[in-house]
Amino acid sequence: MRNLRLVSIALNLLAIAAFIMCLLCGLMFYEFYFKWMLLFEDGRYFDPDTGVVYHDTAFIGGIFSLVLLLISIALWLVARKIRRRRIS
Repeated sequence: MRNLRLVSIALNLLAIAAFIMCLLCGLMFYEFYFKWMLLFEDGRYFDPDTGVVYHDTAFIGGIFSLVLLLISIALWLVARKIRRRRIS
């Protein structure tokens, strides 16, 4: 019983960590790709205000964000199932 409780808590903590990483990757996706998506020419955009060149390959942040969100949901569901099994 105690082991199941510890596993459930560990899975919940991992789910929270994955969700926080999902938010960070989502923020990177927005800052480096989504905000500039309509301005790309030949796969690049030069921002004259900051002097930074943004590339259209930065969409990978969105993929990482989606994968981390799915991992977070899966871990949370497994922890919930373990918690219910422990109760019954």
